[in-house]
Amino acid sequence: METFVRVVREGSFAAAASQLGLSRAIVTKHVMQLEKQLGVRLINRTTRRSSVTDIGRGYYDFCVRVLAEMADQDALVSRLQEEPRGELKVLAPKSFGSLYLGNIVAEFMALYPEIRVSLMLSDVSLHALDLVEHGFDLAVRLHSASDSSLVTRRIGTFHSLLCASPAYLAAHGEPATLADLARHKCLLHTRNADGVWLLENAAGESSVKVTGAMVTNSVMVLRQVARNGLGIALLPTYCIGPDLARGILRRTLAAYTSRLEPIYVQFPHRHLLAAKVRLLIDFLATRISASPWDVPGELTAAEGVRPESAKVAPPATPLHAVAATAAPRAPRRLGGAGKGPRKTARRVRGA
Repeated sequence: METFVRVVREGSFAAAASQLGLSRAIVTKHVMQLEKQLGVRLINRTTRRSSVTDIGRGYYDFCVRVLAEMADQDALVSRLQEEPRGELKVLAPKSFGSLYLGNIVAEFMALYPEIRVSLMLSDVSLHALDLVEHGFDLAVRLHSASDSSLVTRRIGTFHSLLCASPAYLAAHGEPATLADLARHKCLLHTRNADGVWLLENAAGESSVKVTGAMVTNSVMVLRQVARNGLGIALLPTYCIGPDLARGILRRTLAAYTSRLEPIYVQFPHRHLLAAKVRLLIDFLATRISASPWDVPGELTAAEGVRPESAKVAPPATPLHAVAATAAPRAPRRLGGAGKGPRKTARRVRGA
């Protein structure tokens, strides 16, 4: 189509060939292929001269409009890639998204007002949802990335800590060893529905069998039940940081934590990733890798260092400072786990 337009515009096959940087034979072949495809003659030609037919003239006008629209669309697509705008559809776990993603997404939208974010929170079959089929640009996922067909990037980590309300610990006593947990009411997530908690400290890993006073698939429900003084729970740091800082919950067996758990983003493609998607992924990585839920006093407690204060962690870095940050700091390791090689897990049984 473009070759035909150039022939008509330049007035000859030779001039069009020169403009396109092609041989005259190739230009003639392109026009003949177009005529064969349409089933009409567009240009009358002899060895001396060529002229556009009536049908060819009408088709030329049509081609000029189509090529102009194509050029406009090409320019628009390039601008969309260079200038972040449009809708971003994001999937995330309900608990983590409710606690942290709302503020992060609000900050991101303030920085990029031409981007509209659709944030969908769900804890039901999150890993089973097909991102492409449901039109999601990316998903935030905790623990493990199960879909190998997606591009996965780790953007942060968290631990889970043993905690209970001060009232529960005052009424039932503090466990002195892991074995003591067997005589306490414990609150279980469905991931630990078998009643086995896998914990680690500087000496290595241990598994302990506990009795579940309740089982739920929601860490927010576990948090609330623990706050109400109904038992000991193993809860993620992103869920309980403020409660620990205010003394609403208190750590027990503070030398122990769960294994370090990853926080991922997953997205369908790495090649030609849209600017808006890349920007949100980088922004999430900057904000979440800083572990904003960590409480300084709790980070040192497991190492036997007396905290200077129990103040809540300082507020997140302002947006204008985020862009100037060379690299986000690595997440701090909770629980004082040693840097040496991990020892074989040992099983702790109740007394």
